[in-house]
Amino acid sequence: MDESKLELKVGALLLAALLGTLGLLSLMGELSFGSGETLKTNWSHTGNVVKGAPVKISGVAVGRVEAIHLLPTRRDDQGELMPVQMLLAVNPEAAAALRADAAVTISSQGALGEPYLELYPGLAQAPLQKGSAVRGVDSPRIDVVSNRLAAFLESASKMLE
Repeated sequence: MDESKLELKVGALLLAALLGTLGLLSLMGELSFGSGETLKTNWSHTGNVVKGAPVKISGVAVGRVEAIHLLPTRRDDQGELMPVQMLLAVNPEAAAALRADAAVTISSQGALGEPYLELYPGLAQAPLQKGSAVRGVDSPRIDVVSNRLAAFLESASKMLE
């Protein structure tokens, strides 16, 4: 009789630990039970955004980055190289608010904070077509800007000599 009570207590403890772990994962954003709509975004670089990064509209979290794919030969309509595609899981209310001219940018929480994606729903009358991709507005890359500035300063110093 004592053995069956012990087994019951161990089973209850394991069940409580499992439920606690699932609850903690859900609170941390690593596990979600709701259904979200998938939104494709195209970029020329990742901007240090990683899988699981938050997606926000007006600072309010509405989803997260589900996957990041490298498509090295893909180009946009103007022929510009767009090798990165991010798949975003966005809640249905936020997805319904997106318009045909929607945009997405990379932002960060403070000067040194974690990067996240900021969605701008757009102002067009037409809604964003289901399955269509939104082109990301790339932020300036510090390494490219510093290289161009160094080249400019070098050429300016040669002209002054």
